[in-house]
Amino acid sequence: MADDASLQIDNALNTIVNTTDKSGNLKKELRHEIHETVSKLRKLVSTLKNELLEKKEENHKLSMEVKQLKDALDKEKSMTSARQLATSDNSNEVLTSRGTATPAPPCYGKKKLFSEIVGGKNEE
Repeated sequence: MADDASLQIDNALNTIVNTTDKSGNLKKELRHEIHETVSKLRKLVSTLKNELLEKKEENHKLSMEVKQLKDALDKEKSMTSARQLATSDNSNEVLTSRGTATPAPPCYGKKKLFSEIVGGKNEE
């Protein structure tokens, strides 16, 4: 699209130059001034076109960087989720009616009573 606009501008400037050259009524100074103005306009259009191309290239680089960062973030999120799921699976804990976790009693050996633990009795 920029090339199309650039081509149309170039054609319009060529038309101005051709009309100026064909016109016999123009003074030499006025014709020279028109040619200089057209030349300045051509340089400005060229500068704008180059700046546009540079900005497009910069935007492309930034888009690629954003994509890479987004991919890395998604990968980190998936790894974090997998780690959290793996560490939260603890089969030795039992939920109480209040929703808090208490360790399940061991399934082997003699169980101690609370009074034995608090009272300091050691019967093994």
